[in-house]
Amino acid sequence: MDEGNLETLFLRFDQIKKLRKEQVGIVIRQSIKGTVVTFLGSFLGYINLLYLFPLILSPEQIGLYKVLMDAATFCVIFALLGSLDTSIKFFPIFKDEEKQHNGFLFYILTIALTGFLLFTGVFIFMNEALLDIFRDKSPLFIKYSNYLVPLVLLLLLFDVFANYTRSLYRIVIPKFFKEVMVRAIIGISVLLLMADIYDITGFVLSLSVAYAVALIFLIGYIKRLGHLFLKPNFHVFRSDQLKELSTFGIFSILGSGSGVIVSKIDSLMIASMAGLVDTAVYGIAYSISALIQLPRRTLAEIITPLIAAAFQEGKMEKIQVIYQKSSVTLLIIGGFAFTGIWVNIDSIFSLIPNSEIFIRGKYVVLVIGLTNLFEMSLGANAPIITNSKYYKWNMIFLPSLALMTAISNFLLIPKYGILGAAGATFISITFINIVRFLFVLIKLKLQPFTLDTLKAVMIVIFVFYLSSLIPSFNNIVIDISLRSGAIVVLYLILNLWLKPSEDISKLIERGISVFLGKK
Repeated sequence: MDEGNLETLFLRFDQIKKLRKEQVGIVIRQSIKGTVVTFLGSFLGYINLLYLFPLILSPEQIGLYKVLMDAATFCVIFALLGSLDTSIKFFPIFKDEEKQHNGFLFYILTIALTGFLLFTGVFIFMNEALLDIFRDKSPLFIKYSNYLVPLVLLLLLFDVFANYTRSLYRIVIPKFFKEVMVRAIIGISVLLLMADIYDITGFVLSLSVAYAVALIFLIGYIKRLGHLFLKPNFHVFRSDQLKELSTFGIFSILGSGSGVIVSKIDSLMIASMAGLVDTAVYGIAYSISALIQLPRRTLAEIITPLIAAAFQEGKMEKIQVIYQKSSVTLLIIGGFAFTGIWVNIDSIFSLIPNSEIFIRGKYVVLVIGLTNLFEMSLGANAPIITNSKYYKWNMIFLPSLALMTAISNFLLIPKYGILGAAGATFISITFINIVRFLFVLIKLKLQPFTLDTLKAVMIVIFVFYLSSLIPSFNNIVIDISLRSGAIVVLYLILNLWLKPSEDISKLIERGISVFLGKK
């Protein structure tokens, strides 16, 4: 999104204009830069996963990488004990630079490190039982499972400090460290493996090294900002909000983890039930479809603090504006990405080294892509619930999501393999988002749909249908270029004609003017 698009989203309406000008300026600048960093990081990630990994690593080793990272992320979300959502929701109350934010960073770190100690204890005590489920199908993971604990610690600390900077409306630098620096280090490390500098053990160790380097740089950045306040201030523990802080943290553990549960448990269950090779195939297919979600990730990091602030101020009109504008914008962008990926899917897989191994993940891309598109169309229902007074309801339907995800994977993976895992994800995500949509509608009287939503859906369907009629060409470059070019032209014309999003229409018009040399 460019500056004009974000200005329209956050500043057009009178309710949003009441935000402090300096705060909005930071949000806009950070959003633009954050989008650039996200796409740069994603580019590096796709170079790693879709080219370097298949070229250098065996499918089993790619599966090992996927399981280690997913297992670490899965563990971190619970070890954090809800501290990330607590930081976003309650930081505005304790924010006071002269008082070092009343020791809030120390409080959040204390919670997170307590959670890590609990995780470590459980991991040590139940090590054999936890790893037994991987012993038959994924023995390589058993061999490197001890590298999981330091990786969890580094991911946990990075998330705490990164979330702290986001509460200060600074998202670009931590995003750069995690999405660009870490991926660059991992890319270099796999090249060093190809050069026989070290073996696969060295590559696994490099994952922790990458996050350790990023964490050091992030702490240095916070110190440079003048907000590295690690001195304890026990006022936060004696405050009137302590009970609410603690309660919210407990109830938000699963709230924070719902997306992680759905996106990570499938690969872990594939590893335990089908093996690391299938995990690699699924992971690459999942990553291709995840491209659709890139705009949502950046936008979510910006609007979540704004939604939290709006609830603190009791201004529901702000939330309604953000809800509807983000929904139609994400639907248009997500539909464009989904169409571009699926009509080019055979050519995309042919560009992957050893593509004959990974092509069987083709329909995983379709199922997960449709899942992502549906989720994007419903906008910001998750952060709205989490930051509302109804956050405790997460304790009811989010465990249901976790249970449904596990059961559906357990039933579908043995019968349908990786496509079964994709189907389980579709069932779980669709279910939870319908529940969230209905909950927000009934309890808060908010909903994301307008007539513009119907226009956006019509555009997606029409462009998808027409572009799928284009015949295939033997030359991959020509094939991808013609199909993608047709999609771009059709999207431009239909969005300018139907104008489902005034923001996107103005962005297109500005782009055309620049292209024609009028501005």
